[in-house]
Amino acid sequence: VAWDASLPGHGQSSPVIWNDRAFVTTVEGENKETCHTLCLSLADGSILWDHKHTSTAPDPNSVYISRAACTPVVDSRHVYAFFECGDLIALTHDGKVVWTKSLSQQYGKFVNKFGLSGSPVQTDAAVIVLVDDEGPSYLVAISKADGSVLWKTDRSSRTSWSSPALLTLAGQPQVVVSSAGSVDAYHPSTGAQLWTYTDIGGNTGTTPLPAGPDAFLVAASPGRSGENSEGAKKSNALIQVSRDGEQWNVKKVWTSSEATPSWASPFVHQGHAYWVNRVGVVYCLDLATG
Repeated sequence: VAWDASLPGHGQSSPVIWNDRAFVTTVEGENKETCHTLCLSLADGSILWDHKHTSTAPDPNSVYISRAACTPVVDSRHVYAFFECGDLIALTHDGKVVWTKSLSQQYGKFVNKFGLSGSPVQTDAAVIVLVDDEGPSYLVAISKADGSVLWKTDRSSRTSWSSPALLTLAGQPQVVVSSAGSVDAYHPSTGAQLWTYTDIGGNTGTTPLPAGPDAFLVAASPGRSGENSEGAKKSNALIQVSRDGEQWNVKKVWTSSEATPSWASPFVHQGHAYWVNRVGVVYCLDLATG
């Protein structure tokens, strides 16, 4: 161990790195009223700065509700941190506020009893946030420059904790969302829906990660009480996307009835696809055949 660092509160997000700095998020307080965005030195783990802001939608702090579960994104100028209270904040690499925005104040407080955990993705111009909730659900692009809304696409209400992915499929960059009964793709500049695929179920927690040209992995598991078990059996799969003129073609190349992910997203390495679940089982599948 080169170093370790003690952080305030709780954080379920992953760190992101830019050059010699790591950025992490945590929440603190009985009602998660304090949101931390921290910058650490990669050299020795020292905390270079800790930006704190007061949550615009406090929620009880417990092991059953997400606690800083959304991983931030970082570019050459700023770090953008999203919290499950709906707050999105842009900071310089030195911890100075560029802008802040509350999605819950603008579009309605989230009602998912386990909180949100979808991490944003970024383009050159925007931070794109997925809110799939029992209340209003939507995909929204926020300007990196000033925090204004560039576009917002409404979605049907659903319970999910998955993150979107920015993929290029059939030559078209797109935001791909695998969430609670469908996989949907949107144009990253306009928010227009490009295609939807509904032969899937139980996909409530994993990100559709790239798996070769024009392909990605989706993963699903039954709910806490066994709901979506039948849908989940046919939803751990390799998906391929092609285009014929204006027509999008989406198909499963293969499915695995055995692999189950719990919460971890499956990924590809050297021609193999890997699933891992919370009881410690790892599945290694041939990427070409499943």
